[in-house]
Amino acid sequence: QGADAALRAQHQLLQAVRRGLVRADDDRLGLRQPHVLVPGRQALGPRDANNNPVGGKSLIEFSLETRVRFGNFGLVPFVDAGNISTRLLPRFNAMRFGAGIGGRYYSSFGPIRIDVGTPLNRRPGDGRVTVYVSLGQAF
Repeated sequence: QGADAALRAQHQLLQAVRRGLVRADDDRLGLRQPHVLVPGRQALGPRDANNNPVGGKSLIEFSLETRVRFGNFGLVPFVDAGNISTRLLPRFNAMRFGAGIGGRYYSSFGPIRIDVGTPLNRRPGDGRVTVYVSLGQAF
């Protein structure tokens, strides 16, 4: 159940700082998005009396990570922030923040990722730690 945003902006930056070190930035803004029910994002926004996500009209997300590579392995510290609002414009004062660290193995078919993150401003019902395992770069 969902619809794409009527207006969406996205900015991505990958900047080589030096050999084996990359700064990565991913920002998104969406307006008039009635339901945002993508795994991992639904916890950002308003909830009903049973603590279930209800969606919203706007979305804002920021991600910043530093990719440090040494041979076929890497470490990736990261910070994420976001909010889903019932208002047309996102509310910056209600941002949710998370941080963590990831490990990478750079295989011949792409990086294998294991990321461990935690919310920095937890709400009741939020988990303390989340583990993601995937293939490929986050962005």
